[in-house]
Amino acid sequence: MREEHVTVGRESVFDTLEPFLSWNSGEDFTIAAEKLSITVRSVRVAVHRLRKRFGDIFEQEVAETIAPGEDLADEVQAVLHCLLQ
Repeated sequence: MREEHVTVGRESVFDTLEPFLSWNSGEDFTIAAEKLSITVRSVRVAVHRLRKRFGDIFEQEVAETIAPGEDLADEVQAVLHCLLQ
């Protein structure tokens, strides 16, 4: 994801928003808004989109590890279960 942002010249945006990928990061939307010179609402939208993109990439990576015919949703849940324990 970082490479995607660097490619389009948004490296500082990614660096500011990356900590928000962790749901309980404790990061402050107001501070991020100040750093990026945007509104808090815009930060929330950007974080939502970043999390969505992360989820899409995560699913793509998991999909590459399963055999044809296996259920992707089940495998994603199994991987998340392992990661969250």
